[in-house]
Amino acid sequence: IDRLIAYKPLVDEAIELAEHKPKKVIVLNRKLGARIPFKKYDVDYDALVYGSEEVDCVSVSGKHPLYVLYTSGTTGKPKGVGVTHGNVAHSTCARLDYYQTRASSFLLLSSIAFDSSVAGIFGTLCQGSRLVLSTEDAVLDPDTLVQIISAYQISHLLTVPSLYEEILQKISYKKGNGLKQIIVAGEPCRKNLVELHDIHLPQVELFNEYGPTETTVWSSVYQCNKANDHVIPIGRPIPNTQIYLLDMQWNPVPVGVIGELYIGGEGLTRGYLNRADVTAECYIPNLFDHAGSRLYRTGDLARY
Repeated sequence: IDRLIAYKPLVDEAIELAEHKPKKVIVLNRKLGARIPFKKYDVDYDALVYGSEEVDCVSVSGKHPLYVLYTSGTTGKPKGVGVTHGNVAHSTCARLDYYQTRASSFLLLSSIAFDSSVAGIFGTLCQGSRLVLSTEDAVLDPDTLVQIISAYQISHLLTVPSLYEEILQKISYKKGNGLKQIIVAGEPCRKNLVELHDIHLPQVELFNEYGPTETTVWSSVYQCNKANDHVIPIGRPIPNTQIYLLDMQWNPVPVGVIGELYIGGEGLTRGYLNRADVTAECYIPNLFDHAGSRLYRTGDLARY
């Protein structure tokens, strides 16, 4: 072990040892140390660090914040969205429930500062699959991405439609024969992309996801068919999610009539960090629920 991240009670002791520049340091508690026969397996180390047996336990519930992710939407003014443990647990469980084709190797194309990375990281690791990280240079080069897909036998990836179109221009059945599922999100999915997908990778499932950061990565999903749709829909709500299309008076619009899209359910986040005014404007009371829940006003227009 040449590099180590340890619990806080062990850090000071590890630093003190590091000042003497040992080559390898093993950090563990005494109970675990007594069970590992280091001499038997000829483990090469210069120092052992034993920490306290007493570890402070932190109680965390689904309502506690997990991370803050900044998004600007179409305003150009970043706002910090507070996402809870419960939001991410819901988003991940819904993903594992909906997608029946399990990943063996997922290629993460987005930055961890972008919310789709939450889908790739938790959705992949929670099913015991391999997560392959790409570099920024690779994302900018479709040829390199195709080589990664082939070399690592990538089965799943999630990306924006525009980048996936670039990948399709470079890929062949031979290089993409490990692919099983593609998810596009973040931009409108066009019919010509589905047609291109059917030509190059007809054996691969293609899904179109929709959802703002404020509702934790995704809120609806649609499995794209053989380019039969004139407009590719954003699909139906994922489990424990409600979507309403409302007019300016917050009344539901009829089928075929355009309305603003509102989202409620377990994926709805707490609001914007230190922005109570904007939170009140975008997170409104749910008029269709007497339990006091809220809806997120997306600003997007849609129709049934």
